[in-house]
Amino acid sequence: MIFKILTKKISNLMYKMLLLHVFTKAKYKNILFTKSNFILITIAFNNTETIYIQYKHLKENLEDGFDYVIADNSDKIEISNEIKLFCEKNNISYIILPKNPLTNIRTSGSHGIALNWCYRNIIKKYKPKYFGFLDHDIFPIIKTGIANKIRDGLWGVIRIKKEKWWYLWPGFSFFEYEKMKKYKFNFFPHHAGLKGLVFLDTGGANYYSIYKKVKRSTISEAKSLLIDMTTKEQLLPKHDSSQTFEIIDNTWLHLRQISWREESFNKMERLSEITETAHEIIKKQILI
Repeated sequence: MIFKILTKKISNLMYKMLLLHVFTKAKYKNILFTKSNFILITIAFNNTETIYIQYKHLKENLEDGFDYVIADNSDKIEISNEIKLFCEKNNISYIILPKNPLTNIRTSGSHGIALNWCYRNIIKKYKPKYFGFLDHDIFPIIKTGIANKIRDGLWGVIRIKKEKWWYLWPGFSFFEYEKMKKYKFNFFPHHAGLKGLVFLDTGGANYYSIYKKVKRSTISEAKSLLIDMTTKEQLLPKHDSSQTFEIIDNTWLHLRQISWREESFNKMERLSEITETAHEIIKKQILI
């Protein structure tokens, strides 16, 4: 037990040291705006098709004006080249992030590094009225807005551990810059508690720097449903599997774990079926 506790403490210390990574220069950067009312950032990782789909649905269904930024955390050069070409053709801001020391070592940490870099080098630089982060496999399938749902500075999907620790999941999190700039954002995972045995996934370190200081009751939470692809029935979070997708705010479809290559092909092949099922479930939820 002592060794396990020590390991968690060392892990937290490692993440603190890796905060210095935010000062590393991007490998490539092409930002197409000087000011923005709403910056929406997606961390790309080894999947081109999800970016195509997300951008298409954002253009069709997101009613807010927004500047879309792809921050590429891929470790496959050929896929990065495809994403870069797509962004160039569609006038999308695109960045190849600095080499990530945790890619293929710690997924949560790798994503945390990418998010921390984006916050410091994009959000703090351009100071938009609103900003947000989306996982690359989330997109709106119904007309919707975001800015009008941000209350007291933030809105998104809340993750909770042991009832005490909570944080906005970075895959679907949105903020009002002026209200949130006083906080020190830290999107790394964190091993919480005196013994460090409560694991808070990507974005969890923000509990200590942000959410511990915010009344959760004042937050407008985006509700989500976890759906089994085969039975089309709702599941509890603990019954999650590779064959699930998520509906967020009765508006957004989250394919989940889409960077797993075998599963990616399966879900992309069934995208029309999944989307149709999601629409049916949303209609039922609205009628309840």
